[in-house]
Amino acid sequence: MVVDSAFDRAIAATLRPGEVPGDGEVVHDIDIDPGWTIGDRPNGGYLLAVLARATGVTVAAVEGQARARLVKDGFVRVEATCTLGRLRTDAVRALPARTAPS
Repeated sequence: MVVDSAFDRAIAATLRPGEVPGDGEVVHDIDIDPGWTIGDRPNGGYLLAVLARATGVTVAAVEGQARARLVKDGFVRVEATCTLGRLRTDAVRALPARTAPS
């Protein structure tokens, strides 16, 4: 199932031309969506989602951990370790219905 929501487009990561996924470091290009900023600063959760998307794109067939860094102007701005895995198709189940707190 392919989802193409505004958020999916906002966290898009493009593998830089010439980069080859595999063992080692690869570089993605991203555009920070201004809709996910607070003042002039990007939302931290949004930045982590961008890193997770780039990591998932690069190592989609791998289960385990991968490290991601967002670098701007030569400085590491955000760093994350992502744990990757796949759910078994029979493991997906609906969560019980809950009422909102009053």
